[in-house]
Amino acid sequence: MRIVLLQEVAGLGGKGEIKEVKNGYAVNFLLPRGLAVAATRAVLRQLEEKKLREQKKTEKAKEDSTALKGKIEGKSLVFRRKAEEGKLFGSVTRSDIAKELNARFGFKLKADEIKLTKPIKELGEFPVRIILPGEIEATIKILVEEE
Repeated sequence: MRIVLLQEVAGLGGKGEIKEVKNGYAVNFLLPRGLAVAATRAVLRQLEEKKLREQKKTEKAKEDSTALKGKIEGKSLVFRRKAEEGKLFGSVTRSDIAKELNARFGFKLKADEIKLTKPIKELGEFPVRIILPGEIEATIKILVEEE
């Protein structure tokens, strides 16, 4: 029996995949639990339409990210923190950077889009990568000065 998986099933496949399984497995396990539906023409057409919508959505996100990259690239932020002998008492985190970028430039970035290997805990200048939707990467400069 041909089925379309509605969610990932261990050992069988992932969401949206079309699989050929034994009738008993489909009728007694997959279908009653809502893990799959029979692969009828209507279901296959809906699946194709959904894939097209998702593809358009991904393309739109990529375009938006490319435009945002142009606005972000080359920007720099200055953070003033209390420090002693070049070491900060606190740190500059991803969320600090996101809040400052959003407040100063009006972007709508999330902290998880900002890639820091570890929080910044010393004075100096640091390049910071931002990974936007569609795997578009931008770089900004963070300058940490003593308060």
